[in-house]
Amino acid sequence: MATFIYQARDAAGKVVSGQVEGTDEAAAALQLVNRDLIVTSLKLGTTAKPVTKRRQGKVKQQDLVVFTRQLATMMDAGLPLVQTLTTLEEQTTSKSFRPVLKQVTARVEAGDPFSVALAEHPKVFNRLYASMVEAGETGGLLAEILDRVASYLEATARLKK
Repeated sequence: MATFIYQARDAAGKVVSGQVEGTDEAAAALQLVNRDLIVTSLKLGTTAKPVTKRRQGKVKQQDLVVFTRQLATMMDAGLPLVQTLTTLEEQTTSKSFRPVLKQVTARVEAGDPFSVALAEHPKVFNRLYASMVEAGETGGLLAEILDRVASYLEATARLKK
């Protein structure tokens, strides 16, 4: 599979850019079209770049609580998941949490389920968190489940204090 760098416009006309994997340029373009994007630019990305994991600091429990509560509120308001994640990524002040959110957003944009993207960061999103999100996705109650997870995280933080 090759990595392609794209620029496209969404249904609202907003410019969206990122990376997508595909066997060829046509397959990559088809993935983007299936996500209701109008492709304006698609080029073969460099695959020679080594994958390095930067050592990240620990994400604070309070940052996770605030993220989850805001995510639940925005999802309940009917905002799309990718737009919500992008907004929260831009708003976070935590230098250790921002790269995690950026990777989660990229995976969701690439078509992975939200729960799978979260499960790739077990030090930030534990198994309970990822499993609850998976249940919310499956049942169509993601906003409600996120609200419950936020309440659970808040109660846990109070107990730790």
